[in-house]
Amino acid sequence: MQVINRPLHEILTELKAKLEPLTKRPKGSQTAVSKATGVPQYTIHRIMKKKRVRLSESVEKLCKYAGVKLTGKARHPSDNEELMKALAKVWNGSDDDAKALAAVIETLDRLRE
Repeated sequence: MQVINRPLHEILTELKAKLEPLTKRPKGSQTAVSKATGVPQYTIHRIMKKKRVRLSESVEKLCKYAGVKLTGKARHPSDNEELMKALAKVWNGSDDDAKALAAVIETLDRLRE
């Protein structure tokens, strides 16, 4: 899997919009897209119906097929107001506390794998 730095909901919204004309009859269908990409038809169906979908190899294949970029302008953590507010709320200002908070955040990253 490649590095993704766009929000998943944004990727899926764009993917749905680009797949829509490819899956509408008479010219296309979900089955035709499935055969062209090797992605199960039910995955395409879930995206089209805005059902819960996780980022997977299948979604990456569909994005490549539909021309949806998985990366965008890289954001710096300090650009996220909500993240900065949360850090300000829990950090006591010490180096030791900064190291402890960093360890907690890195643990979250490992949970995503």
